[in-house]
Amino acid sequence: MTQTVVSKVTDKLQGLALGPDVDVVVIGAGLAGLLAARTLHEAAKSVVVLEARDRVGGKTLTLTSKTGGRVDVGAAWVNEHTQPRVCQLALEASNVLYQQRVHGTTVCELGPDTQLRYEDDGGVGDKSPIPLSDEDMADYTRVFKELDTLSLAVNLEDPNSTPNARYHDGYTMAAWVEKMKARPTTVAALTPLCRALVGAEMHETSLFYFLHFAKTAGGFFRLIAADDQGGQFQRTRNGNQTMSTFIQHHVLPEGAVKLNAAVSSIIQTNDGTLVQTRDGRQFVGRMVICAVPTPLYTDIRWEPSLPVEKHLLVQRSFIGTYSKMVLLYDRAWWLDDGWSGFCLSSEYPVSLVFDTCDGVYGTDDPALKPRQHSLSCFIVAANGARYTKLPLAEREKLVKNQVARMMGNAEAVNNTIEVLEFQWIKEEFSLGAPCPVTNVGAFTEYGDSHAEPHGSVHFCGAEFSHVWKGYMEGAIISGENTAKHLLTLL
Repeated sequence: MTQTVVSKVTDKLQGLALGPDVDVVVIGAGLAGLLAARTLHEAAKSVVVLEARDRVGGKTLTLTSKTGGRVDVGAAWVNEHTQPRVCQLALEASNVLYQQRVHGTTVCELGPDTQLRYEDDGGVGDKSPIPLSDEDMADYTRVFKELDTLSLAVNLEDPNSTPNARYHDGYTMAAWVEKMKARPTTVAALTPLCRALVGAEMHETSLFYFLHFAKTAGGFFRLIAADDQGGQFQRTRNGNQTMSTFIQHHVLPEGAVKLNAAVSSIIQTNDGTLVQTRDGRQFVGRMVICAVPTPLYTDIRWEPSLPVEKHLLVQRSFIGTYSKMVLLYDRAWWLDDGWSGFCLSSEYPVSLVFDTCDGVYGTDDPALKPRQHSLSCFIVAANGARYTKLPLAEREKLVKNQVARMMGNAEAVNNTIEVLEFQWIKEEFSLGAPCPVTNVGAFTEYGDSHAEPHGSVHFCGAEFSHVWKGYMEGAIISGENTAKHLLTLL
């Protein structure tokens, strides 16, 4: 006779008549968790939000420069044409939208001695102005177009029904590029894009995961574009964390958000679901929304345990390596020199550089006039892991040397008035950015379990969205949709 024995912490809690303190306990005060809480609160449901950090915002984090400007070291871009919810919330929080500057001379560094300089208009794919040879441009266009075509074929409602879904999930991006017999120039151009978009190397990233990620943005070309349909179209003047602080202080009831409340266990009982924090606080809800990244579920003790398929998906997911170093100056010298401020590089350590001045040059409007002059440098994936081991002075020197190599003005590059840096891999409650990546084969094998509720616990986050996955828009939509579903159950 075979007997299965499962340890039950709930045995100690049954019959205690805990009774719910609130209708819903929300775990995580990023945009997904806060928008879920807002939706519930505005439907007259009681809610408490538990946040492990000492701040709200999740992977939106805005720092103030010494000149009074605002610097996003986390999620950065919005688009009023394709991302209406985040833009609506930004304006509600008294923020100002302005267009990401990409026009001017741009640099595409495809090797230590290969810096291609050209006038950029935000075009991608076959519209890209990168000055490649005829053979390289034909190959670049062929591979990029195929990625766009494959991404558009993904069925977001039923991913496994996508043609060749399991086949594509069995390839890494690197293996697929090799199968496509891509030329070295094409590989060098695609490498920093993969690194920057998901925080992982092409040999770590499932092709199907990447295609699905791109489809949620409207396809690969839209994902990488900076035009009015692209993912890098606009920024917010006062920073994206303001949306979360607005909800915390002006929408939810006072005290509804509990900071420094890292959750240690979630215990479902007949009388409600008990959520315990590391410091011993206890909260009971009729329902729970978990709005933390999937790989962090392992930091929580679940009773009953997570379903096997969800547990296996968690084991086979990881968060990308992401750091930003922001170089601040007393003037935007790169504009004076004719640069756009945008650089793309396959080299170490920086993969992307963007002009992140917090306004528009040439305007007399005080609401748009820049308060700071900055370049934000993205150090991601394996480069980010290698970079994070170095002391700050060496990290700064490496970044500045590379920017000087690409833009050619070492004196101006080194004449910073301030340097700000944030390493997401070192933040305990993020462990990377932007959102979880699944290993080869895991998406199609276990992905169906991703958003499935676990008893009274429901899940949300930017990683769950069918629209702009990994972006603020996706987080907002996921949080709102999860809360709306709970309203049908409460």
